[in-house]
Amino acid sequence: MDELVAFDVETGETNWRVDIGVSPTTAPVVDYDRERLAVGTDGGLVGVDIDGERLWDRETFTPVSALASWGDQLCAGTTGGELLVYYDLQGPEGMWRRQLDGRVMQVSLLDGDGVVVSVFGGPTSRRDGDSAGAPRWSHQTGSHGFVAAGNTYAVGGGLTAVHTRTGEERWSVDDRLRAPPAGAGDTVYSGGEGFIAGYAMDGGTGVDDYRVGTERWRYDVDGSVVTGLSVADGAVFGAAQNDEGEATLYALE
Repeated sequence: MDELVAFDVETGETNWRVDIGVSPTTAPVVDYDRERLAVGTDGGLVGVDIDGERLWDRETFTPVSALASWGDQLCAGTTGGELLVYYDLQGPEGMWRRQLDGRVMQVSLLDGDGVVVSVFGGPTSRRDGDSAGAPRWSHQTGSHGFVAAGNTYAVGGGLTAVHTRTGEERWSVDDRLRAPPAGAGDTVYSGGEGFIAGYAMDGGTGVDDYRVGTERWRYDVDGSVVTGLSVADGAVFGAAQNDEGEATLYALE
């Protein structure tokens, strides 16, 4: 399917669809005034306005595997390890490009002040925009995903909290986590084989491996949680799949 489709949230009716010529590979992201959006594809990036008019195309050497926006900036990562930052979603101009050491799994723009990025089998790192993507810090946290919410919380078997500005490791837990985390308020959420859990963003009380109050709660689920969690309307949403291939969606308040 080489289309981008817009639906009415209340009715589910199709508002518009536009042929983008290649298969989408990421979810769309919007610009600061919500008048334009961009989507990653097998061939690069495509821009569309909110009425479904195709605006522009940008080519990348390999398919886009991760995409994020903040303000007027757009950041794309590719399967070939390219990290690209553009300015202005109305007609993006390249700001800088870096070649990383693996498939880009996730990117996050930090209020226009650099990028946090993770690559497959490699580190989670912060890249500075003022120095064309040069690394400020790098941690071997695994590649199950991260959320930048004050600190950067990365999942790679365990959960590691890293100071986003300095790269200092604040705390970690070894909990066999596999789900990309989500953060809201003062809690970060993830999951693994048979459970979804919430952790205190400040790591609880203590130092190094001697901590109490890090895990706030745990809920048993039927199967393994490997897809990303989300938080909305005071609830945590996550999906688990058991050994029979049956999937269950959980909403936890």
